Amino acid sequence: MLRLSKHCHIFTKDANVCLFHATGISPVYFSERQLPLLKLLETACLPETEIIQRLALELNAATEVVKSLQEKNFLVASNFNDEEELGLLQQDYTGTPRISVMYLLLSDSCNLSCTYCYIRNLLPKGYNCATMSEEMAITAIQFFTKQINMAEENEPTIIFYGGEPLLNFHALKAATLESKKQITKGNLPEATQLQIVTNGTLLTNEIAKFLKQHRISVVISIDGPTAAHTHSRTNGTQYKHKQILNGLRILTRNKLKPGISCTLNEETLRDFDHLLNWLVNDAGTSGIGFNLIRPIPPFTISDDYAKRASEALILGHETLSRHGIPEDRMQRKVSSFVNGTVYPYDCAGCGNQIVVAPDGAIGPCAGFLGSRKYFVTNAKDDRFDPKNNAEYLYWSKRSPLNLPQCRNCPAIAICGGGCPFSAEINQGSLFDLDEIFCVHAKTALQYLIWKLQKNLR
Repeated sequence: MLRLSKHCHIFTKDANVCLFHATGISPVYFSERQLPLLKLLETACLPETEIIQRLALELNAATEVVKSLQEKNFLVASNFNDEEELGLLQQDYTGTPRISVMYLLLSDSCNLSCTYCYIRNLLPKGYNCATMSEEMAITAIQFFTKQINMAEENEPTIIFYGGEPLLNFHALKAATLESKKQITKGNLPEATQLQIVTNGTLLTNEIAKFLKQHRISVVISIDGPTAAHTHSRTNGTQYKHKQILNGLRILTRNKLKPGISCTLNEETLRDFDHLLNWLVNDAGTSGIGFNLIRPIPPFTISDDYAKRASEALILGHETLSRHGIPEDRMQRKVSSFVNGTVYPYDCAGCGNQIVVAPDGAIGPCAGFLGSRKYFVTNAKDDRFDPKNNAEYLYWSKRSPLNLPQCRNCPAIAICGGGCPFSAEINQGSLFDLDEIFCVHAKTALQYLIWKLQKNLR
């Protein structure tokens, strides 16, 4: 007796039917005449011979289809343990912290005032912003080097972050030179990547030359080509927006091709076609990363934001792909779906990253900088091992694979779970849903299912 796996989900569109195995990340397409049988198999067990008869295909074809569906665990025996299948994924992909990324907060101050900034909006009243000393920047690189050796990571990433990291260029230089020193000594892999995320307003030719010399990839945070797009970041101030665009021009003059980090705010979504035209024709970018807003009070979003942002991500992916410009957010889903590989985390904070505050305190997430919740050690701690730390173990299990709310979700294995910080602040726990991201993941899955069918045809 056979039934559909509990991880199978039925999608329909017009006269088309897709049977999708969520944990196997595998779609199978049928015509609508097979839909009644698939619906029946969701709740009932049938003999193999009856399933073959009801498939409404030629005998040989039907036999092969049923055989294939059994091999891929679409059709399973009545006593098959669906939870055990999920448990194997939980065991393979979660619960083992392994550091590969470091965010170095060179300053927790910023020269812009983004209304949606998840760090700024949670800083306690009276919080004193700070800049990292050169000595602490060097110590942090040494700490990270030890973690990378412990994890045997081959392609680690160091990200200069803030606040605005270029408020502290001296510490950036010190950290860069120390990282190069560690690479030369063989303590850090040759493939170690250095990156800076900056609003670009403080870029100069001197800084650009330094970034190019040391192969530091640059990501400019800008939400569009006009002050209207960046209203949430600059209060509509034309001067500040011109400073950001000037930073882009400085990079171009120095033959640096930056990535762009673009937050999908209300103004951006309202004029999204204009934004895409700019990204394709004028921005001179190496790639795009679209960000979903984290609605941290007092910042709020419209009721339909998640739906509109999810649709924009798909349109952005299609448009930019046609022009050979990679877009990171949707590409994560595309890669997981196309390759059939589980994507357990969307945030490296789930066991794979350290965030170093200006004073050297270390935790998994910059969002908790103000409260210092989950900041468990400091850069001078030579004995820290995330595999033996309760907080890092806790974060490393934060995946849709482990969330009871996600157990019956068709996007469970390609989602990644979005932002744990946003889930805790808005819902009460790391292990709650990031509801905006949830809409994005489900929307992306349906797009990929029907896009694949169209391509197969």
